[in-house]
Amino acid sequence: MIDFNKRFSLLKSDIALAQRAALIVSFISDYIEENKADLDDYHYDEFLKSTVVTHKVSGIIALHKIFDTDKKTQSINFLMSWLKKNGGQFEISELRKRKMQIGLSQVEADKFVESAHHFTKQDFDQIYSRKSKLQKLHDGQVKDLRNRSYAHREDIDTELYPDLIKPVKVKTVKELACGADGIFEDIWMAYYNGLPFSGQDREYWNKDKVFEHTKRYLDVYRRSKK
Repeated sequence: MIDFNKRFSLLKSDIALAQRAALIVSFISDYIEENKADLDDYHYDEFLKSTVVTHKVSGIIALHKIFDTDKKTQSINFLMSWLKKNGGQFEISELRKRKMQIGLSQVEADKFVESAHHFTKQDFDQIYSRKSKLQKLHDGQVKDLRNRSYAHREDIDTELYPDLIKPVKVKTVKELACGADGIFEDIWMAYYNGLPFSGQDREYWNKDKVFEHTKRYLDVYRRSKK
């Protein structure tokens, strides 16, 4: 039995990074819009805008890693490659073995798998299709930025970032990150618990905490400039 979390830990980390980046950018963008009348401090206004750029770039770079087509890297394509080679691991008999390996008795394992989903080619085709749609969205709206901004360059002109990333909507960053997380979570739940693929995107699990920390950070910075 593989340790799924350990095997794909870097992918999961990049997905979380992209999700947090999208949340922070959304929060600060809304904050700027709601407080436009009070943002007369030039330095604070510029700080907010530069923070948005920084997190948006961070999210875009994470997406490049998530949707890297090199299947040897920790990417969603690496996960899909593993899934295609290990479809047999999702059979009821294999799930029963895994449950017994973690300490369940034969009787307990048999009871557990009674409600497990019987995976078919159609199930796997569905998840491959979800991934393909996300890959197409990434390649069409995000991938080109890598070549135009930082790929294969020793010197990166960060002043160009605001214009370079402008075409990429934060909504797209969020859609790609949450879509990738939905696929990851579906495969995890199927592998360990025998649950069917939900086909749903997955929101970042702790977004309220992200908003709270971001607001606190902005408030502290603003007070420090008074």
